[in-house]
Amino acid sequence: MIGFVLLLALALTSSRAMVLRLGGALWTRIHKLIYPAAILAVIHYWLMVKRDVTEPLLYACLLFMLLAFIFFMTTIGIRCSKTLEPPVQ
Repeated sequence: MIGFVLLLALALTSSRAMVLRLGGALWTRIHKLIYPAAILAVIHYWLMVKRDVTEPLLYACLLFMLLAFIFFMTTIGIRCSKTLEPPVQ
């Protein structure tokens, strides 16, 4: 349920109007909620599988590699994505 609430916050703030209303810094902070939501989704999937946990293990490994990559890139100072900026008028 917590993961659903996190994803709902992301969905509600994903429009261009919300980006402009919230401002880039707050919007970025809100959209970093995808990381705990993804971790919770993998945990949820792992708990739902009864016998063969090969697929949840694969997803957990992929998520770990992605999060490690993002951590490494931010540690050395390289941005992984562009920040949204308001349109020029």
